[in-house]
Amino acid sequence: MREMLMITLLFFLLSGLSYGRGPFPQNPRPARPVVLALDFGVDQARVEGTCPHTFVFTARIRARRQLRYRFVRSDGTRSRIYETAALPFTEGPDYMEWEIKDRWTLNRDFKGWEAIEIVSPVRLVSRRVEISLKCTGAVGPVGPPVRLKPDLTVKGGWRGITVEPVGPVLPPGLKEKQRVRIRVKIKNRYVPTRFCLTTRGRGHGGAFPVLLEGMDYPRGRYRPVKRIIVPGMDRDEEREVVFYDAFPAGTARKYRVTLDYENWICETDENNNQQTAGFGLP
Repeated sequence: MREMLMITLLFFLLSGLSYGRGPFPQNPRPARPVVLALDFGVDQARVEGTCPHTFVFTARIRARRQLRYRFVRSDGTRSRIYETAALPFTEGPDYMEWEIKDRWTLNRDFKGWEAIEIVSPVRLVSRRVEISLKCTGAVGPVGPPVRLKPDLTVKGGWRGITVEPVGPVLPPGLKEKQRVRIRVKIKNRYVPTRFCLTTRGRGHGGAFPVLLEGMDYPRGRYRPVKRIIVPGMDRDEEREVVFYDAFPAGTARKYRVTLDYENWICETDENNNQQTAGFGLP
């Protein structure tokens, strides 16, 4: 009986060795890495000069699959999650390469860092790239390092609304009216690195509607303004919208212009979006 048990045990041991099972497991094949290379740097790590200053970060990534990523900063902020599928790439034998940029604008003395984080299909964080800024020239207000909101106004106040005759209108049986063109000059006082939409917002790319109200417009008339707020620009942006009206010669007319009248764009100052101007025709 003892000999039979020994023979049976030996049989099972040999079977396990033959088929890769039992007490001697085979080493599994190592998984191929998804991210092959990840490099993250900045154009200038230490800057001393006029403020505000924009640091430009560059990530170079080589991977076998499309990735989702975001930027993380020492001040606790995180960008939204982006996808490499929306970016151009260089194709290798069995991989893709991307060059991705991010900008951080600061307007006060600052020391900190930024990194790029791969969030899927694997989790990976680059090295922290440290930056240092010493302002010696024009300095922005003390507070958050970036001004995030735009400020929409009628350029020049009421002088930014002008009325010019464009020809008479003669409706049958009615008093002769003068047709006029109404020009409204709109300005975004400064262009931020980012802008935000309110929860009600339906605007895209910084577009918003303008409302013109006058005696013939009991409900107002609307014109869209497209992309007056463009992230990353370093100068103020201006647009002009045009309306048309007609009213009798020798009378006066008052117009009221309201920018972003449905409050799609959140601004630094929400109380300077309206201007009123009066005009008369000889």
